[in-house]
Amino acid sequence: EPPNNVVNAEPLKYMGEVAGYMRRQGTVVTIFLRGTNSLATVFEDLNFEMTTFSTTNGNYGKVHRGFYDEFINLKAYLLRGNLNSCSKIVIAGHSMGAAVATLMGLYCSVIIRKPVEVYTFGSPKVGNTDFVKAFDKHVSKSYRYVNSEDPIPFLPNTCWYHHVKEGLYMENNKVVKRDSTIALCCIFDCLVCCAGVRRDPIDDHHIDSYLESLKAVSHT
Repeated sequence: EPPNNVVNAEPLKYMGEVAGYMRRQGTVVTIFLRGTNSLATVFEDLNFEMTTFSTTNGNYGKVHRGFYDEFINLKAYLLRGNLNSCSKIVIAGHSMGAAVATLMGLYCSVIIRKPVEVYTFGSPKVGNTDFVKAFDKHVSKSYRYVNSEDPIPFLPNTCWYHHVKEGLYMENNKVVKRDSTIALCCIFDCLVCCAGVRRDPIDDHHIDSYLESLKAVSHT
């Protein structure tokens, strides 16, 4: 069953690394995606292997193979939702669910051809520059929230991977907008946390931490 705070939502899938839920309110469809396994699994899957993001309308760069495989598994369930009859699609995801939400956002934009809004929290990098350019062009709205000391958005740590648009970094109860290039000072902050000077940076990745950050930002 969906979590208690996700009402009137139908599960898309429970097998694999990502669980999904779909809710229809009038003509708006909202899709929620979250990781199902431990954070250790996230690190294991953040390898460098890439594959082509292929659709019936063409190819849109290269993306992380593990995230792509999860997207393909969820896509069959997604298409059962008769999305052609909706007016807008809203997709939200955390961690590995955020990575899949990013892929799903581009797919819905270029194949289903509906206005799409994507909200991600603690997303790792998903694809190469060609994928990022396609996503930034076709997805009408994208908000990529990052806790300032969350290490997952730094991964995979290779020049082949890049972030999509609208990076919104939450720190000191405010939102700081940055481009997809993460500053060296942020990397240093994460290293300091890992060294034990501050709290464990993994705490900043948990969904509860993101909820706390959003509440703090909304009250400032």
